[in-house]
Amino acid sequence: MKNIDIKVSIKQKLIQSFLLVSIIPMAIVAFVIYQTSVNQIVKQEERSMHQFTESTSKGIEEWLESRLSEIKLASQTEEITSLDQKKQLQLAKAIKAQDATYEAVVFIDAKGIVRAHTTEKQINKQSLAEREYFQRGMRGEETITGVLTSNVSGNRMITISTPVYSKSASKQVIGVFIATLNFDRLSEKYLQVKNSDMKSILIDSNNIIQTHPNADLIGKSLTESGLDNKWITTLEKGKESSVYSTVGNKKNEMLVSSAPIQLSNYGLYFVTPMEKVLSATDKMKIYSAIIFFISAVIITGIAIFISNRISRPINLITGQVKAIAHENLSLEKLHIINSDETGNLADNLNKMHQNLRHLVKKISESSAQVSAASEELMASAEQSSRASVHITTNIDEVAVGAERQMHVIEETVQNTNRLSTNVAQIALHAKNTSTLSEQALDKAESGNKTIQLTVKQMESIHKTMLNLSNSVKGMGERSKEIDQIVEVISSIAAQTNLLALNAAIEAARAGEQGKGFAVVANEVRNLAEQSSESAKLITELISNIQSDTVTSINMMEKGQKEVDAGVQIVHEAGQHFAEIKHDLNEVAEKNLEVLAFSNQITESTTDVVQSINQISDVSNHTLTGTQNVSTASEEQLASMQEIATSAAVLADMAEDLQKMILIFKL
Repeated sequence: MKNIDIKVSIKQKLIQSFLLVSIIPMAIVAFVIYQTSVNQIVKQEERSMHQFTESTSKGIEEWLESRLSEIKLASQTEEITSLDQKKQLQLAKAIKAQDATYEAVVFIDAKGIVRAHTTEKQINKQSLAEREYFQRGMRGEETITGVLTSNVSGNRMITISTPVYSKSASKQVIGVFIATLNFDRLSEKYLQVKNSDMKSILIDSNNIIQTHPNADLIGKSLTESGLDNKWITTLEKGKESSVYSTVGNKKNEMLVSSAPIQLSNYGLYFVTPMEKVLSATDKMKIYSAIIFFISAVIITGIAIFISNRISRPINLITGQVKAIAHENLSLEKLHIINSDETGNLADNLNKMHQNLRHLVKKISESSAQVSAASEELMASAEQSSRASVHITTNIDEVAVGAERQMHVIEETVQNTNRLSTNVAQIALHAKNTSTLSEQALDKAESGNKTIQLTVKQMESIHKTMLNLSNSVKGMGERSKEIDQIVEVISSIAAQTNLLALNAAIEAARAGEQGKGFAVVANEVRNLAEQSSESAKLITELISNIQSDTVTSINMMEKGQKEVDAGVQIVHEAGQHFAEIKHDLNEVAEKNLEVLAFSNQITESTTDVVQSINQISDVSNHTLTGTQNVSTASEEQLASMQEIATSAAVLADMAEDLQKMILIFKL
């Protein structure tokens, strides 16, 4: 394939450059201004739509809250809480009559039966117990439902409900008061924007589309709508927070602004076609194109004029340079009177022409001298080369000796370091032993204190045992006294029994007059027998107590002896702990002496290591210096050889230079 060589003059290049430098930035600036304007228009529209959407959402929420407040206020009146159906119906009709927004106003009792309804045929017949708003109302919750279609009127409606509480102190829920609101009234008031390209979308709490620019989607859920994922994601996010974004492709791109209606869990959206938003920029495109074309024509004319002014002196200079390039130095001076860079270039070219002629003459004269000097340089380089070889040999021998010395020093450093490490390990063990001795001493001291406390406690137990023994002996004495008292009671019971027997005999003699006295005598005898039996039982118990008391006294005397022996053993343990403490003190002192000696040895070893390291550093410097000298000698030898070679090349170049100078015409 042949290369096509297209020659372009400097005049054409200047024109092209002017056009590129002027038109391209101008086009970029126009594009940036246009895009900036578009972005500003879009942002302004986004802000405007966002403010409008939020204000509309707030208005709907306030409207719903106002209706809910009306129903809630009505539910607290005497007409509703009295459960009088007639009064309830009158109030329901009055509420519906005052505002055409209400489709129906209903009271439902606690069983879910309609008891008051503005459509009277439903009263006492319709049951709403299964409806969610009734069940939530009975739990004390207020409700705003999604949009439903009325079975009576066929209109779309929103149901609001509130619980009805009794006037009693228990505040029991006795029913639910509800009202249905005409959704179309709400839509006409807030969702139909006049004199604007904005259209509304409203998604209720059941995710059903209630308003949409595409009427076919109204009444469908988001999943049934057939909208793409980006649209569904945007609509779902709009029920959670206020956002604005761009949705759709370039042909059907829409600007979407959303705001949640939190009271009812609705999502409100307004959409505007992007082409409507950007319609204001169409005239800007036309004006920009006209301005760009006129500017391009003006810039082209200016570029042609300026390029002619610049290219004419450059063509003259080019001819002069071309003649010099063909070895012609016999030209006349250029006469260009411009005071700009081309004039300076012409002056400098004239100076270069004169200097070049003078230089060629000087080169011709000097080349012969260079040729002679190069031959002398070659001879000197050979002599220096031989001397460098001798120096390098001697330096290498010195380097070998220094390297051997370095190896010996390194071995010495390693042995000394091992010694230092071992001594440091001994010092560490001594320190650890000292630490352990101190810990054992602390524990011995703690054990001694514990023994002292134990002795005190044992002595306290000894005193307690003595007191307890005395108490038990006293109880034995008291039991003997009780035994004597029981004998007296038994004697009295026997005498009483005898007297009762005598009384019975005398009553029998008296006949009918003595029967009452006989009964009394019989009861006295029974009491005497019971007292005698109780005295016997007490005697047995006292005997058992006395036996247990003797056993307890024996056991306590034995325990007292064991406590005395324990006190003696604890005293002996205390003496042993004191001896252990004394021995541990001596061990700690010996460990401190070992640690001090180890530290002295470590310090001395460290000094030796530092001294050897200093010797090693000096040897290293000596070895490095010797190696550097050897390297420098070798480099000097190589340099001498290069100088000799360069001198030979220089002689050849001087000869070639003389041949080349003959070409120029002076």
